Amino acid sequence: MTTTASAERANFRALFSAVRSHEVSEFRRWARTNFPGLRVSAWQVVRSTVAMIFVAVSSLLLCLLLLMMALFPLSLIVRARDRSIAGVAGQTALGLAVVLVAGALAFWACRLMTDALRRDARFRPKWRRMYRLTRFALDNGFTYRAEVKNPERSGTIFDAGDKRSAFDIISAGPTSNFEIGNYQYGGHWKRERALRRFGYFRIRLPKGLPHIVLEARRNRRSFGRSNLPWQFRSTQVLSLEGDFDRYFTLHVPAGYEQDALYLFTPDLMVLFIDRAADYDVEIVDDWMYVYSPAFFRMLDPNTYERVFAVLETVGRKTVDRASRYSNHQMQTRAGTGGYRRRLRRSIPIGPIIVSGTFVTLALLRLVFNI
Repeated sequence: MTTTASAERANFRALFSAVRSHEVSEFRRWARTNFPGLRVSAWQVVRSTVAMIFVAVSSLLLCLLLLMMALFPLSLIVRARDRSIAGVAGQTALGLAVVLVAGALAFWACRLMTDALRRDARFRPKWRRMYRLTRFALDNGFTYRAEVKNPERSGTIFDAGDKRSAFDIISAGPTSNFEIGNYQYGGHWKRERALRRFGYFRIRLPKGLPHIVLEARRNRRSFGRSNLPWQFRSTQVLSLEGDFDRYFTLHVPAGYEQDALYLFTPDLMVLFIDRAADYDVEIVDDWMYVYSPAFFRMLDPNTYERVFAVLETVGRKTVDRASRYSNHQMQTRAGTGGYRRRLRRSIPIGPIIVSGTFVTLALLRLVFNI
């Protein structure tokens, strides 16, 4: 599975060949019998439809309320009697601040509505798609699972938010040493509300390694934010030679810098830049995870060919380095968990910014008596 030969021998015909209606019907009956979780009752359809209507109406009313909040301070500025420079400046600053906050909240509400609609709209299984992927897995000796709620994985993205779900999961190997699929979760209210989506694949390593995260610079979100749900302390950033820092930010637990330098040899860094510069990579225990900022197109053969190419180059070299790795400080670190020590996360600044904004608005109101 992890070699170019495997990619060349893989049979992709089931992904694009014609599918007959009676085949899908037979598969649907078989799946409903063997996988009760795929059954969808009429009550679930009604409940999801009502939820979608409620979210749409609520979001519309919220946007109108926020618009009125933005227009109110502007009307105060127009009718204000205090025409002094300080008064006008204070009223203008307050008006602009309220407009910006209302605009941000309106954008946030629209994202809530869109994400809720997309999440609740998945109450109807796509049997034709599932049938293709099941055939593809069987033709190549893999296993396929349509959906797994709250998947137990050690990667960073799998312990964030709530309503976690992995789907279109294809595994290979007697103990699932390789896995590819898509994953989504709902943002936690203390951090972000948006529905986050990832494509991922993982490969088992021959032994446990220090917790290492490579943040790709190409797939950053707006305002330079990391694509990963958690932020790590800046004191754990390790700079490597050459142009590697232009493509990745390397996070290593304090005290494991030499271990990381042993793993990331110059030839491995070149492979990461050439093959995986668009992905975030995480090594945790005896697994290497590769995260895409968008869903994988599981019915596209090009998706698997690119994944196999990454595994053949980056994956094979990482496995080779891991097999030769020995934690020379394992005995002295026995009390701290050895290689299982995790990266320390930083405090999210989003709630701090929101709180600071409201405090600033309150101070402006007191100072300028608005």
